Amino acid sequence: MSKRNVKRIIIGLVLIIGAIGAALMAFYYLEVKPTIEQEYQEPPLSSVITVAPSVKVEAPQPARVVEPLKPAVVKQSAEKPVIKTVEKSVVSQGKKEGFLWVDKKSSKFVITLGASQGVVAGERLIVYNNNNQKIATVVVNDVYDAIAYVTPLDTTSQSFPQDYYRVVRE
Repeated sequence: MSKRNVKRIIIGLVLIIGAIGAALMAFYYLEVKPTIEQEYQEPPLSSVITVAPSVKVEAPQPARVVEPLKPAVVKQSAEKPVIKTVEKSVVSQGKKEGFLWVDKKSSKFVITLGASQGVVAGERLIVYNNNNQKIATVVVNDVYDAIAYVTPLDTTSQSFPQDYYRVVRE
């Protein structure tokens, strides 16, 4: 091969590598970078609702952790905060009955009563069958907003042949 052909081959390889690099950069700036920036972006202004000229309230987010009821402080003016307490009678008047669902595959017990009905961890519930006969007592382990996971005290999952039972708070 002559020196002239070697020189053309090297220039061709450099141009091919440059074209591949330019294509990768274009892909990064057009596809990858916008998705990365979108993940780290602040929430849009539409999630903030203006209630009064001086008070802003954020849009509600899904509840993740159940916390005990605490007094809420609401500022009406710059002078004195007004304290409003949540009525406990509302929680205590919650549902007294629900359903117990037995998941046979995973041996989990789920009830349709949760923190919004006033159920707390460690609470004991009575389980009845279709004939309104008491068949077991369960204890609440994990409480969520609308459901709770329970564990039977005196029986096992084989003692529950049906999938659904009626559960009553004591």
